[in-house]
Amino acid sequence: MKAIKAEIKKAIHNPRFYGGILISWALAGLVVAQAWRDPLSFYLGKITLSFSLLYPLALFGPVGGIWGGTENIAEERMEGTLSTTLLRPLSRWEWYWGKAGFTLFYNLLLVFTPLLGMALLEKIMWGGGFSFRLLGGGVMVALYISSFSALSYLFSSLFYRPWGGPLLALGIGAFSWIVERLGGGENVQIYLITHHLSSFNIFFLPRIDWHQALSSFLILGSYTGGGLLIGALIFMRQEEK
Repeated sequence: MKAIKAEIKKAIHNPRFYGGILISWALAGLVVAQAWRDPLSFYLGKITLSFSLLYPLALFGPVGGIWGGTENIAEERMEGTLSTTLLRPLSRWEWYWGKAGFTLFYNLLLVFTPLLGMALLEKIMWGGGFSFRLLGGGVMVALYISSFSALSYLFSSLFYRPWGGPLLALGIGAFSWIVERLGGGENVQIYLITHHLSSFNIFFLPRIDWHQALSSFLILGSYTGGGLLIGALIFMRQEEK
């Protein structure tokens, strides 16, 4: 926890921390603008502002999460701060998981601060509110974003160029999307990361499909946990110059 708190204190002095959050609020602003321009379609379709925000967050959130919440290992190597940081009474394992823990926390902020804002706006305007379904959808979107952050950490543990990890992580997402659009191999598609882009929709069906929700949660959780764990093991075996 000390390592995570240290990362939070460090991050709040970095403009990128606020830049990622600003992206999510900008998306919320676009949704509100759309509802203001065509409120009838929202009313007739029984579409809430919060639900309308989930897809844009899932689509653009990986960029905001990587940019705002992932000061990757390669970046600290290039700046020369990694060797200095590791001289403190903090093991490489603690340091790595402190950064990873902060990233997961940041992704929750990225998703839930605008969602709570939208829910509050709905409460004021139409008497709506925050629901379990919205909570489940938000957690799924945060996990989807975190899977990209984890891949970024995995690749950045290998490189000295700061944008190598983020670009490769987003590149995997692009490759996954292309493979999915080509069709075929349904048994393989379920394991593609972008297959779960709209997995939050599960929580807004008339009856929640818990089997599908658990499947998406396990696959995205495997990307997130596996990416962070493999990145940690690689980082532990390296020596800083």
